[in-house]
Amino acid sequence: MAKRPGLRVSELLQHRQQTDGAAPALLELESGRAWTWAELAEACRGYPADCAVIEATRRAETVLEILGRLAAGGTVMPVDVRTPQRLALPAEFAISGGGTVIQTSGSSGRPRGVIHQTQRHLASARGMCERISLAAGDRWLLGLPLYHVGGLAVLFRALVSGATVVLAGKPPSLGEIATAGVTHASVVPTQLVRWLAEETEAGVPGRLILIGGAAVPETAWGEGLARGWPVAASYGSTEMASTVTMMPLGQGAVSAGLPLPGREVRITEGEIELKGEMLADGYVGEPLPLVDGWFRTGDLGTLDAAGALTVHGRRDQMLICGGKNVYPEELERAILGLPGVRRACVVARPDAEYGQVPVAFVEGGSNWAAQLCEVLPAYKIPVAWHPWPENQRGRLKPDRQALAALVRR
Repeated sequence: MAKRPGLRVSELLQHRQQTDGAAPALLELESGRAWTWAELAEACRGYPADCAVIEATRRAETVLEILGRLAAGGTVMPVDVRTPQRLALPAEFAISGGGTVIQTSGSSGRPRGVIHQTQRHLASARGMCERISLAAGDRWLLGLPLYHVGGLAVLFRALVSGATVVLAGKPPSLGEIATAGVTHASVVPTQLVRWLAEETEAGVPGRLILIGGAAVPETAWGEGLARGWPVAASYGSTEMASTVTMMPLGQGAVSAGLPLPGREVRITEGEIELKGEMLADGYVGEPLPLVDGWFRTGDLGTLDAAGALTVHGRRDQMLICGGKNVYPEELERAILGLPGVRRACVVARPDAEYGQVPVAFVEGGSNWAAQLCEVLPAYKIPVAWHPWPENQRGRLKPDRQALAALVRR
């Protein structure tokens, strides 16, 4: 029996070169330069099988280096060039058979390195490709950074399916992607809001706009559905090699959706726990927090009768205001539903009377407190409002630890 391709990056590249050699594998949006699968496979040859820290740009050379080193059986840690605090890997660090270290701060602010053997990423990619029937001829916009698990996931999905990666050096407008034939895109809610504000709809990905990374504004969600856009909210985890659950297309109310193939989700005492072949091998220098093989995420959520997940927020970000539990994510969803609001982040401020009170950072809109009084009880209304800090612009997620420290000062 022939061995199924795809156990390693090198095998997948060889398979794509033999079966889809003339088909497009990678397209740079700004330059218009394209690589076929045959050209991509050749460009990925000759890289060493060592451990490398890669400054992850949104250019083709970063894609080639990541795939080339993984194909050689090496270890890569893509990093953000703007991040001052980086994880220090031990000397001679290596992942057996090749893999990645993805730096994440979680909610603690302390950098941690999530270890994934290459087959974890490939298992994650297969589940997504199976759910959405991704295939050769499809084009997935890589608008997320390659130091983020959601960006890396696009590369592995293309390897598994034969789809084309459309590489964007900066967040693209609909006009900029109109001629690229993009069918799928992974975006954060801010990008969805920006696309909805454009005067043209030419270039809207026609099969899937996968939204993750933050709460989705219900107003933007409703407008996307009304226009017939293929929007789908999702829930993912770095430790699970990207997307874990995804909504069915066309669903009215926003939720995190149903588990993708190969993923298991359960709720234990209100906490989301995850399991699957794509689960990380550990952190650099420490194990994963597992209970009977289940990963404890620290996220709070519920499952409905159909198995669909609703995420309520982080257990360690919950604040207690006058004896009442307040979830910052709930407040952020409400704020994002106000007219003109593009981004929102709520953090706790110590208070002598109530213990903790919520404080909000907001980009866009106005008169927030008065409008929130119509949908939230008084104890959940932030006691102070600040403009969105300049040093948070361009980030995939706001740095809650930095904002909380700013509030305390």
